[in-house]
Amino acid sequence: MDQQLLSSFIINGKIDSVIINFVGQEYFSSPDLEVIDPTGLGAGAKLRPIIENGKIVDVEIVNEGIGYSKDTSINVK
Repeated sequence: MDQQLLSSFIINGKIDSVIINFVGQEYFSSPDLEVIDPTGLGAGAKLRPIIENGKIVDVEIVNEGIGYSKDTSINVK
């Protein structure tokens, strides 16, 4: 799939919010969300997906992290 399931909105190097581009399907347990900063400077972000009826309906920002660039992506594993 070419489209990112989740996108991040970064303010001052911190994850401010997560946008759900596609809810996915058939999640029977919470997937891991890996935050990837192409600059290698971002660190510490921790995200928790909220699953209902097998779909990602929300993402809780447990730790917003620091140093992330606007090109940061989220990999759903």
